[in-house]
Amino acid sequence: MIASLILSVLAGLLLGFSFPFTPPGSDVVVFLPWLAFIAPVPLFISLRRLERPFSAWLCGFVTGYVFFYIALFWISSFGQLALNLLSAYLAMWFGILCVVLWVLLRFKSASWNYLVIPATWVAAEYLHCFGATGFPWLTLGNVSFGMKPLLQLASIGGVFAVSFFQVFVAYTIFDLFWGRAKPALRLRSAFLAALAMVAIVGWGALTYFAYTHSERKLPQKEVALVQGGVGSLVSWSDREFFERSQNAYVSTTRHNLTRGDLPALVLWPKSAIPLVNDAREFVLPGEEASLWSSFPDLKLIQGMLMRDEAGRLQNVAVLLTSPAAPVGVYVKSRLVPYGEFVPLGEVARFLSYPWGKQDVNAGRSLEPLDTGKLKLAVNICFDSIFPGVSRAQVREGASLIALITNNSWFPMPAGVKQHAMMDFFRAVENRRPLVRAATTGVSHFILPSGRLLAATKIGERCYLRQPVPMVKSRSFYVRFGDLFSVLCLLLAAGFFVFRAVVGVSEELF
Repeated sequence: MIASLILSVLAGLLLGFSFPFTPPGSDVVVFLPWLAFIAPVPLFISLRRLERPFSAWLCGFVTGYVFFYIALFWISSFGQLALNLLSAYLAMWFGILCVVLWVLLRFKSASWNYLVIPATWVAAEYLHCFGATGFPWLTLGNVSFGMKPLLQLASIGGVFAVSFFQVFVAYTIFDLFWGRAKPALRLRSAFLAALAMVAIVGWGALTYFAYTHSERKLPQKEVALVQGGVGSLVSWSDREFFERSQNAYVSTTRHNLTRGDLPALVLWPKSAIPLVNDAREFVLPGEEASLWSSFPDLKLIQGMLMRDEAGRLQNVAVLLTSPAAPVGVYVKSRLVPYGEFVPLGEVARFLSYPWGKQDVNAGRSLEPLDTGKLKLAVNICFDSIFPGVSRAQVREGASLIALITNNSWFPMPAGVKQHAMMDFFRAVENRRPLVRAATTGVSHFILPSGRLLAATKIGERCYLRQPVPMVKSRSFYVRFGDLFSVLCLLLAAGFFVFRAVVGVSEELF
């Protein structure tokens, strides 16, 4: 058991450091994404050694706790209690995953495990997308955003298809060196698995180059974003903070729009100007409203808090074509637990926000916003970690993913990096350009191929304007959604029942 626990800690370390990490007291980001391809190996070895399901859960909990503690270390800026509680909560679910893996790994007939083990891992990640406390932040595939051939798998199975590939590689290594079959059989299985890997990477490379070539030939629309460089972890009642924010966005926008023709869209981030508006009596600050005196054709997306007709507070993105009421409103659909609402808040109210004590309410509609020239799949901050949000909007005709976010509450840059790298998957999954406007960065333009077109630095104030291609075709993922993940879930559940309940194992129980 001691050896299994040591291996579990090693697996947690490898998983944790495969994600961007900022050491204490530093602004450096340590990022070793290649570790994701070997990190599950010591976990598989650990589980293979165990005899009881509780031992498997315990080793899984240890692996998960170490993994989540390191990968989410940027949360320690808000206190060790928050980090430890979240790590322990997520580790409990990781322990359950490891019980399932333990059942599957105890079989001598392991040929199917080349598919079943990665499918089980994917099924567990996919289930994290559901519920009010869903948190698919640490989906393993996210770390491979820079590996463009692998990134193309997202157009078929989403980010989960990349996770499948990574665990497939890890299981191949495990079975080759620690499998139970005869060496010749293990070598043959590893050879066939390697051929599959080469074929997948080759397909991905060809697909990436084909998309980068076609992007240049498609019709283009120019889109601009403004990054104000003003952090917002300040009470919204602070007048000086309001004036600095207004100057950062209004002045930067006005100065740059005088240099040429208007872009099809200007994007401001979430919380660009700290104000709470009212749908019944919508009013813009005077300085912002004056933009339309100089640029009457300006089309602006801006994030703010707004009370709806019933007085409920909502986090919204408004489409403005004049200082009057917005012509379109998107209400954030996925809220941050303890960041925008408190679960069971009526029972235990203990949290205040920069805007006050009132919780934010989630929206239900995923209709795109229509500027007349562009249909926009709008994501607000936490929305973007859930693949289904942008997919639903692209299915309704969106031609551009517009992400507005406020990452200035991430004191450690690892948190910013982790959030930003998911954008590459949303672009490739939907084969749509993605434009991200963040208060203090990172802001960027990502093309449908997953290629980074332009990006800002953290903390700078800037204006970026780029042409982006207008794609009309739909990817496999847009058309069929999470079919791949659902098949993985069914495969994992079927084999688990077959092996654990029906009792066909030579060893189990």
